[in-house]
Amino acid sequence: MGGDNQPIEGEPYKLHGKRLVFTNWHFVRQGGVGWVNDAGDRVGLYDDAEPGALRFQASNGTMPRGIRLRARQAEQRGPIIQSEMPWEAWDVVIVSMLKDGDTYKAWGRTAPTKEHAPWGKHIPCYFESEDGYHWQRPKLGIRKFNGNKENNLLGEDAYHTIKGTVFTDPSAPSSERYKLITMDSISADEFESFKSKYPDRWMPRSVRRDGRVGAVLGFVSADGLSWKPIGEPLAIEMSDTHVICDYDIVRKKYVAYFRSWLVGEQAPGFNEPHEWSDVGRRCISHTASDTFGQFPISDICLIPGPELAPHDVLYQNTYCTIPGAPEQRLMFPDIWHLDNDTTDIGIASSPDGRIWNFLPGSPVIHTREVGGFDGGCIFMQPRLIETSNGDFAIAYMGFNVPHKYPRGSYKQFTGYAVWRHGRIIALEAEDQGEFETVSIVPAGSKVYVNAVTTRAGEIRVAVKKHRAEDIAGRGFEECIPIVGDHPRTLIRWRDADDLGIRPGEAVALKFRMRQAAIYGLEFD
Repeated sequence: MGGDNQPIEGEPYKLHGKRLVFTNWHFVRQGGVGWVNDAGDRVGLYDDAEPGALRFQASNGTMPRGIRLRARQAEQRGPIIQSEMPWEAWDVVIVSMLKDGDTYKAWGRTAPTKEHAPWGKHIPCYFESEDGYHWQRPKLGIRKFNGNKENNLLGEDAYHTIKGTVFTDPSAPSSERYKLITMDSISADEFESFKSKYPDRWMPRSVRRDGRVGAVLGFVSADGLSWKPIGEPLAIEMSDTHVICDYDIVRKKYVAYFRSWLVGEQAPGFNEPHEWSDVGRRCISHTASDTFGQFPISDICLIPGPELAPHDVLYQNTYCTIPGAPEQRLMFPDIWHLDNDTTDIGIASSPDGRIWNFLPGSPVIHTREVGGFDGGCIFMQPRLIETSNGDFAIAYMGFNVPHKYPRGSYKQFTGYAVWRHGRIIALEAEDQGEFETVSIVPAGSKVYVNAVTTRAGEIRVAVKKHRAEDIAGRGFEECIPIVGDHPRTLIRWRDADDLGIRPGEAVALKFRMRQAAIYGLEFD
């Protein structure tokens, strides 16, 4: 990175929302190293001292001790949408979901008969909800079914919503506020035209054995109901699954995540271009663009590493962000177990959208018992939402048969993975723990915590200004201990219930905790 237009890096960190969830160590100060003499004076790195004559003393704030991050298992519910209408007689599922203002919106696909169930014959449909749990079918008046337009079916121009990802774009004009990204095939003529115009924006493995060319396509809409293609493919890549795109308001770029393959270089002299699919390990790749178009070839960003079994590969990625915290990025990759043809859902986090790591506690969602709606295999659907009661939820597609089982009579359903009170990732201390955040500029002077302690546990918080001492009256001794189960409680001190700062000032928060888990902070 470089150039005059790059943001200045360093403390205090900018928060792009009101919420802080510890999805990784990005907001936790790492501490520092120092050595002092018997008088307590720091001895410089290039000063002279006999071995053993000095004592170690942490520097650069509180040294984090006794804490860890751990993702929590989701509560699996569903099906959340039942087949109630004639056009849903065979099945109906949600494919993409988001919250738009006060309304939750979802795009899906439905099949009135078994003949409509094979891939490519589903009908696109649309749902709305006021709370994120109970879904209605608005009468859109767009498409006839049995001679009647009083239904929630979308037109042919919305066909790609049955397998794509819808997102809202805050940077776009109103006519293109809704965007859709999907994977499909293009013709040989379209491929040759693209290749001649953009010789560095296509991948050879996009050309399949059957001659089809895989491409990532984009569509725009003013209302999320009527769609038009943007023209050229966004990229020529072989993703062959649910692709994800969003507008990253932090990076001010469109970010996209595809399914890719980790494949070694073929030895010289063989020239066998299709010998990658059986040996390549499915993984996740990332690309970014200043516009909704002309994406560079993606780079691999998450692989099935040594924390997974050698027969595990990654499928869909389901990139998203913590609701109310756009810089805190998550991914829910499907982990396909080739030894039994089932899937589980992992959880990974990233500080910047480029570098990803699985979190301890992953996977968090599982294929369940045979015979259930999700007893064959499961696949995540974008995106993570906060429901009206403060839960975090994300939709997943459940199948009654394993992934590669013959699909002549398979059924698909929509389930919900729910984390009550938004408790998705814990920063926890089994016994004594302490840490300090990096300096931040909070969105308000009051801070609420989402936390749980045992009966013998507690959490105390102290506040200090950026590069300064603790703020008077807001130290550990003055803090009212937090004990018990608190989905959202105000952090208070004996004579204060705010951080003691003016708007725009930076602070660091120091925590001492015992037998406790912190799920997030919220500033107001």
